[in-house]
Amino acid sequence: YENCPLKFKFSYHLKIPTGPQPALTFGNIMHQSVRRYFELRKLGPVSLDALLAYFEQIWKDAGFEDEYQEQAYKKAGTEQLRTFVKRHEASSTLPISAEAHFALDLGDVVLEGRIDQINPLKDHHVELVDYKTGRPPSQKDADKSLQLSVYALAARDQMQLKPDRLTFYSLTNNQPVSTVRTPKDLENVTRKVREVATQIRLQLFPPQPGFVCKYCDYVMICPAHEDTF
Repeated sequence: YENCPLKFKFSYHLKIPTGPQPALTFGNIMHQSVRRYFELRKLGPVSLDALLAYFEQIWKDAGFEDEYQEQAYKKAGTEQLRTFVKRHEASSTLPISAEAHFALDLGDVVLEGRIDQINPLKDHHVELVDYKTGRPPSQKDADKSLQLSVYALAARDQMQLKPDRLTFYSLTNNQPVSTVRTPKDLENVTRKVREVATQIRLQLFPPQPGFVCKYCDYVMICPAHEDTF
């Protein structure tokens, strides 16, 4: 909603369908592959061949412009998984949970989502991990991420966990970026969620033209761009 209220309306309120996009297709496949890696880890050491066989099995060509683009994504995914396996093979840590669903009741709004991974830390504290494809997130991205703040709030208040570390893990370069949230930070995110929920209830959906328009599927029907066509 914050990126563009009108895009939110088109997508989630009016539910205008869009076609598949290569980045989303690729991201979904990579997330499934990471989840499969940790499922196999519970049974013992994971061979790269086994993981890549699964990657090939679940591969979809939805959204790619042509064969060249598809093969470029597939090659990138193969190399990223190769590095991922190498980076994690010496670790003995296994996730507490994968794709942990939450539905956090804030009284006037229910906040729903899914945390990619929850890892154990010392003394019943945990790390919340969100895997990213595409541009690697920066430290600033992690420090200011509303997404990570919401995850921490849900983990603390619904799951009764102690989220001491919040991590964006970039599959592009196989590097984590971690941050923390204070109780005051979580108070602020609760207030922010309620503010946005109020704007949605009031059906305030103004267009917000900017850089994101370049990648928006609704440009053709957006009043902010009607003079362009």
